[in-house]
Amino acid sequence: MDKSLSLIGLMRKANKVSVTEQKCREDIRSGRSSLILIASDCSDNAGNRIRSLAESHNIPYADAGYTKDELASAAGTGLCSVISINDSGFAGAWLAIRNKAPEQQD
Repeated sequence: MDKSLSLIGLMRKANKVSVTEQKCREDIRSGRSSLILIASDCSDNAGNRIRSLAESHNIPYADAGYTKDELASAAGTGLCSVISINDSGFAGAWLAIRNKAPEQQD
């Protein structure tokens, strides 16, 4: 498992993520969310709903680069098409890991 997926597991253990679309929507509306991750195989409708809501609340979102199965495995849950990271430090760390070139990752 790569570092960004491992970090999702760590965030889950620290109770700093939400993994269902409904909980992510609640986190966006309440301002708890620092970053939304969207699975690469998320349905168009669900992805568009989350993107639109995130944009309207000025919450950044990103293509996670992983499938629902991969995200679910990392988070230790059933299938999840979206993840809300509810900690700015973890969100920054996840983005930093994902933005590294593959040859720079350990």
